[in-house]
This record gives sequence, C-alpha cells and structure tokens, in this order.
Amino acid sequence: METIQSFFNPVNLPATGLLILVLFYWSLVIFGMLDLGVFDFDWNFEPTVPTEGVPDVASATVGVGGAFKAVLGFFYLGRVPTMFLVSVFALVFWTATVSTNLFWNPSAEITRGLWLWAPIMAGSLLLTKVFFLPFLSFFDEMSKNHGELENTLVGKLATVTTSEVTETFGQVTIEQQGPPIVLNARAAAMDRFKRGEVVQILSHDSQSNTYLIATVGGKK
Repeated sequence: METIQSFFNPVNLPATGLLILVLFYWSLVIFGMLDLGVFDFDWNFEPTVPTEGVPDVASATVGVGGAFKAVLGFFYLGRVPTMFLVSVFALVFWTATVSTNLFWNPSAEITRGLWLWAPIMAGSLLLTKVFFLPFLSFFDEMSKNHGELENTLVGKLATVTTSEVTETFGQVTIEQQGPPIVLNARAAAMDRFKRGEVVQILSHDSQSNTYLIATVGGKK
C-alpha cells in the first residue's frame, strides 16, 4: 500500500497522471469509443507567418520551422503513430521517475524532484527513440499501405455506424471480406446522417484523417 501511495507523491504525480491518461485512452480504443489514429496529425506543416518585405523575419521563420521539423523527425513523429510514441514514453517516464525518486529522493522533496525531472525527461525521450528504432521499417510499410488504401476508398459506399455523422463527429463502416473498415467520417456543413444510412465517400482529408461523405450519387 505504501508503494502505491508513493506513485501519487507530488514528485511522481505528473508521470503517474500521464500514464493513467494513456491507459484511459487505450481503454476507449479497445471498447471502440475512440479511433486509434485520433491524435495522428500532419506534422509536415509549413509556418504561416506574414513575412512579406521582412527578409530577416522570413529567414528566421524558415529556420525555426526547419529546426522544429528536425526535432519532430528525430523522435519519429510522422513516421510512428503519435499515441504509440506517447504510450511508450509515458511508461518509460513513469518507471524512470518512480525508480529515481525511490533511490535518490526517498523523502519526496519537491526541490530535489524538480532537479531530477530534466534528466529523467531527456533520458526517457531518448529511450523511447531507441525502443522504436528496430520497428521503423514496419511503420513505414504500414504508412505506405495505408496511403494506398486511402486512394481506393474514395467513391465506395459505407454505412453510418455512430448515432449520427455531422460536420464534426461520426464514423462509417465499409463491409468487405475479412474485418470491416471503420473510418472517421464528416458531413458537409448543414448535412447530417443517421445510423444505418448508406452513404458515399467523396474525399479524404489527410490532415485530420477523416473522410467527407454524402448521399449516394452526390451531395444533398
């Protein structure tokens, strides 16, 4: 019991809280209440800062954007699904935090805990990177196959499986031989589709990983 209580000490609470959130996320995914790729974003964005007539600002903006992309790329964001990275980091960070405070900060002093926080964070990020290094080819192949699949889904018919599909919410399912394909779907403004309706996939938004749907044969 004392060990469990130590997980919620102020020096361990941030790591424990992050791990609990990750476990909650996977619980929602397992029970079909959340899509696996809900937190996968397009990390290959370009900075959009007005720089016309200010060459120094333009150069600085490009430099900052390039450095930011380099950091994201170093930790495989965009190659490995975001929540896979976050989940492994949360587990490593929690283990390292609890273990380090157990041996180096047994009295759970907040000041000492803050001093330990930076090296624990840096070490956990590096260990997460090393953990995924052997699996990069697998994720690259999975991403390639997913991209090919996206192109083949446009124009297909699907069935609404959530209570409704609106401009901001909903899922549809495409039946096929084998497991059905479940997609995050969105309707055009003012459109609304109810559970059980058959719809047609019009296009795919890679940034939000959602599919625009409409009534079969075109828009409402």
